[in-house]
Amino acid sequence: GERKHVSGVVLSNSCDIDLSNRRALIPRMIFSPLISVTHYRARLSKSGMADKKIEDHLSAIRQQVVTNIFHLPAMSYGPEESIILLDGIHVQPVNMFLEGSRSRLFRLSQVAFYAFLLKLSIHFTRMQEGVKRFPEANAS
Repeated sequence: GERKHVSGVVLSNSCDIDLSNRRALIPRMIFSPLISVTHYRARLSKSGMADKKIEDHLSAIRQQVVTNIFHLPAMSYGPEESIILLDGIHVQPVNMFLEGSRSRLFRLSQVAFYAFLLKLSIHFTRMQEGVKRFPEANAS
């Protein structure tokens, strides 16, 4: 329940969280904190993971192979090399988000935006599971 000011990625559509759009209830904003790769590496090391395994895992993250993590390379105009944990999403009322000081750190390029959409789709739909979702029409 502790609230901290963190850098993060807003996942909600901007029109969905615009307070000028009247709603019966206060809309909620969906976001995921940005975690620096340096901090993530330290957490993995503290958990007892071997250095070689950490480097292999970080390499897979950088290649966008890990389905629940989106990698953001270091940007000259933005944060250091970071990750977004797609299974570490938070929700809060929009008015709480708007109360604090905030500024845009970066905006994804068109290519990065589509890569992010693809990663979100894979993570939330699990298309690669191979689960048959609909029973056969003639099944008895």
